[in-house]
Amino acid sequence: MRATRRVELGEAKAIVRAVAEWRSAIEKRVENAAAKQLHDLVWAKLAPHLPAGTKTLYLSPDGDLARLPWAALPIGKDRVLLEDYVIATVPHGPFLLEQLKYPRKYAGLESTLMLGDVTYGSDVWPALPGTLAEMNAIAALARGERETVNKSAATPERLTKSLPKARFAHLATHGEFQAKEFAADQQRAAKAMETRRFGDETQRVATENPLGYVGLVLSGGEIISGLSILDLNLENLKLITLSACETGLGEYTGGKGVENLQTAFHVAGCPNVVASLWKVNDAATAALMCKFYHELWVNKKPPIEALREAQLTIYRHPELIPDLAGERGAVRLREAVAAKASVVPSGQRVTAPTRLWAAFVLSG
Repeated sequence: MRATRRVELGEAKAIVRAVAEWRSAIEKRVENAAAKQLHDLVWAKLAPHLPAGTKTLYLSPDGDLARLPWAALPIGKDRVLLEDYVIATVPHGPFLLEQLKYPRKYAGLESTLMLGDVTYGSDVWPALPGTLAEMNAIAALARGERETVNKSAATPERLTKSLPKARFAHLATHGEFQAKEFAADQQRAAKAMETRRFGDETQRVATENPLGYVGLVLSGGEIISGLSILDLNLENLKLITLSACETGLGEYTGGKGVENLQTAFHVAGCPNVVASLWKVNDAATAALMCKFYHELWVNKKPPIEALREAQLTIYRHPELIPDLAGERGAVRLREAVAAKASVVPSGQRVTAPTRLWAAFVLSG
């Protein structure tokens, strides 16, 4: 067993700036130097310390590193990190140790809960028409009992009732992260603390739980917050996929990771959570999810390997996106879902933009 090593990455300012620049470039689908800069600032310092033969990376990122699409990080000419490693994030070290030492065992029939095509009834939350086709494709692959929740039936009450009974859950809806509101709460608490330092004991020093500022948007624009999720018993849930916009974002805690929806579902008992780092394209998301569940249920791969295969397939074969999204009929879908993410000869491949395939991360 190798000793734990501490690797200094240097001042955070340069990393924070590079992450912001790369995410902006990803959104605009343009190339810039930020991705290469992040390689030099972060990966080039970590890679030499990996044991020989390492194939799996478990990352516990804090601060802006939690917003970094690690899978898409360039590591050489025409290569990204996901091509050499299976990657997952974990909330903290003790979580990973417990999962590796005491893997969860499940008994009873498997069931899948699918939520999407939600009626929001609000201009704030636009409809997500692509989620209907996404759910239909997943339902065709699912094993055991299937429960579909959509339209006005997709309420917090229905979700909290159905989630504890499911083995797999796919929630295709908007995610909410009230960053400004939480920042204001932190500023208020900091101001109260400063006042107390000068003798005013009447000032309360407390901040709201960060999980109260993240949530999922359901029917009628109602929000089920991370705090509400904590109250559920999700020990029967093996995997939940948050196929939504920015469900992987959350609030920094200064040393113990990022408080987000993944954290809430982990604490409630679910060991594997797939979420997104930015607004995702309908067709590319439907394609990736179809391939992901095919690998998970048909080829019986664990979630970490199933997601890698799905992302590599989209990355290396963007021409398959319409087929995998079901836009060209059932026959083309069956052919595409069986495709392998084989390596295309260097100089001959056309890869998908990072925005289309690298948003989703597995925490678990």
